[in-house]
Amino acid sequence: MELIEQVREIGADQAQVADGSVREARMALSREVARAAAPRRRAGRRRWIGVGGLIAGAAVAAIVAGAVLGPPPGLVPDDGVPSAAAAQVLNEAAAAALHASDASLGPGQYLRIEDTRDYLVTDSAVRGEAVSGNAFRYVETDILYVPADRSGEWVYDFRTPTEITETWGADVDELVDSVMVGYDYRDTGIVRMPGGMRGEGESAYPLVPMLDRFDEMPREPAQLLAWFRDEGGAHSGAEGFGILNALYLNMPPADLRAALFQALALLPDYEVTQRDGSSATLSVSYEDSTAGAVLQQQFVIDTANGMITAMIAPSAEKPGSIVPEGEPGLVETFTVSVVDSAP
Repeated sequence: MELIEQVREIGADQAQVADGSVREARMALSREVARAAAPRRRAGRRRWIGVGGLIAGAAVAAIVAGAVLGPPPGLVPDDGVPSAAAAQVLNEAAAAALHASDASLGPGQYLRIEDTRDYLVTDSAVRGEAVSGNAFRYVETDILYVPADRSGEWVYDFRTPTEITETWGADVDELVDSVMVGYDYRDTGIVRMPGGMRGEGESAYPLVPMLDRFDEMPREPAQLLAWFRDEGGAHSGAEGFGILNALYLNMPPADLRAALFQALALLPDYEVTQRDGSSATLSVSYEDSTAGAVLQQQFVIDTANGMITAMIAPSAEKPGSIVPEGEPGLVETFTVSVVDSAP
């Protein structure tokens, strides 16, 4: 059974998805994302919209990420008024996107996107322990080359080794071995994909979320927001998840990326938690019943070039966990540049 089909079945008979099911889906999907273009994998959506996409009935929209671009269910209620500070950041990013480096790629050039994912793995998540007594972090870096002519050959470089960067607990080596020995969630070497599509014919699917629908998205922000609301159906808040999904890897063309930022600025869910020059961190709060706390999902925007540079997901660890307080569950960073060739 395809992983995406398995995730659809998680809690499919429930009116609401339990936090444990959400974590299970997050771990499964974040690993599957790293497999990117594994030849043995059948057609299916790979990137996922953030675990927030697992709304009632565990309906899954296609993000990656390793990445969590939208928060889990349980958004903290707001007053329905968009934050002026958040709107300012998002509108600055929209203006910058129209003049970013990818807005004017020349013939033969590539957009080089370095995607680094820093995961936290705990025995409570892997083995169902009540409180984490062992944990470790590991890092993966993949590099995607997108041609100026997107109908051309995309190149994915998986040659950077997976690295264990930090460990906690007396039995952590056993945990590391149980998760990482025989680890094959990433492909290896160089993988080439015509037009950014994996597979052939009717079985082909886009490497990044919604790539095949960018052309049909309106460029006027209010119309674009309405388009995502139609896509989300009756699920309140799904439009924000969908927009962040589309922004993943900064893949939309410059004009669409600008409109997506402007559409996000119309929503009330986001707050600015840090501003340092052109770098701004926005957050959205949600209630996690397992952690018994209000947690924050964060994403970092560079308003000078109109791109998302990082996504930060909380870990939701319980009191008594061996994991130091404040350790994120996932940090994903994106470094974008223009180059004249690909491997």
